[in-house]
Amino acid sequence: MRSYYHKRGKTLDIMDVNQDTVAESLRKYGCCTLIHGHTHRPKLHEFMLDGRPAKRYVLADWKPDGAEVLCWKNNDFQTESV
Repeated sequence: MRSYYHKRGKTLDIMDVNQDTVAESLRKYGCCTLIHGHTHRPKLHEFMLDGRPAKRYVLADWKPDGAEVLCWKNNDFQTESV
């Protein structure tokens, strides 16, 4: 409940990670995909990084009535509800 009241007055931008830091981390480790815990904006963010496609998967928070997980299937990541 505290989290709900804390985040309700904030803009969506403040509730997400810094895209420059994402790009810097991907470059540092030679990756094009980042998977991280929820930032109250769960989704797949697709963008270009140095002329190449890159992805950032934001995992949703888990709730008592269900959750979403990221699975590796058919050579790609897919989200599934549980």
